[in-house]
Amino acid sequence: MRNLPRPFVATLIALSLVAATQPALAQTPALRGFWPTRGEPGTEVKITGENLGGTNAVQFGGIDARFRVVTGTLVRAWVPEGAKTGPIRLLSADADLSSPTRFVVLGGPNRGVEFARPYPSPSPGPFRLSFTLSVPTRARLAIHDLRGARVRVLVDEQLPEGPHEVHWDGLDERAGRLPTGAYFARLEAQGSSQVHRLVVRY
Repeated sequence: MRNLPRPFVATLIALSLVAATQPALAQTPALRGFWPTRGEPGTEVKITGENLGGTNAVQFGGIDARFRVVTGTLVRAWVPEGAKTGPIRLLSADADLSSPTRFVVLGGPNRGVEFARPYPSPSPGPFRLSFTLSVPTRARLAIHDLRGARVRVLVDEQLPEGPHEVHWDGLDERAGRLPTGAYFARLEAQGSSQVHRLVVRY
């Protein structure tokens, strides 16, 4: 600095002192989005955002996933076994981030639809029929006899994701009492069809 003018040198020193005493501005992590938006366990998901370099965990539905930080704006993760539909979560020492939208986990022949066996059975009714949807969808739940003829439609409408419970009184669509015997409850939802046997017995 010997050849620099004194006022210029003084300005440089002053600026250096100010910079040294000012705390560094925190780089706040932010999660912007991800692609694809749905997939089965093992699917690679690209997560984008800002200042993601410190990510030390990625979770799908509370289940830890294998991941790799590519850059400060990109994290690659793989959907783990057991994951459920929900926001993607990124954890670091500085932040706990959740994606603004949900990742839909697909898997198995029923694609996340859980249909419990009717209870109680055998019974004169009522029967409790419970099912869980992983995404909002149109669902149809009907009772059929052993020949496949429809006896009664219990549900045929658009339903939100989550658990649902329907009670069947053992009557047909005309409120008539059905004869003792075996019947089938068929649930159609999310592109799949599941059937459970139940027995009406007085």
